[in-house]
Amino acid sequence: MILNSIMKKIFTLFLATVVCVTTICAGTVNLSWSPPTNTANVSGYRVYYLRTSTGTFTNTNPNMVLGAVTTGLNATSVAVTNLSDGLVRFRVTAYNGNTTTFAESDYSNEVSTNLLNKPSVPVLLKIDSVSASN
Repeated sequence: MILNSIMKKIFTLFLATVVCVTTICAGTVNLSWSPPTNTANVSGYRVYYLRTSTGTFTNTNPNMVLGAVTTGLNATSVAVTNLSDGLVRFRVTAYNGNTTTFAESDYSNEVSTNLLNKPSVPVLLKIDSVSASN
């Protein structure tokens, strides 16, 4: 527990992450960020999102979703897929360790977007009537 607290403080000091929403596609948001200035203890990044306009990014928030986990220091972008319409808020953390036992930094800055998915294509187009004009 003490090691986790120390690691969190180390990441807090060095995580200067800027998260950007780079592309919005139907159901997909592509995110990118800059790595911390000191990357000695970074194993990868964890991307979280919330589908509500209120609420905080905490491990106890039942609405918070772990959208993606990247591995490797150079993995500074990710596509979060299968999203439905509406507001989506994102934050990223750096982690040290593996995907089950790790120390995690504080959250990055928050970015958000209003995702509007492309509607389905209309089908069964037909001519109902034709009239001639004079």
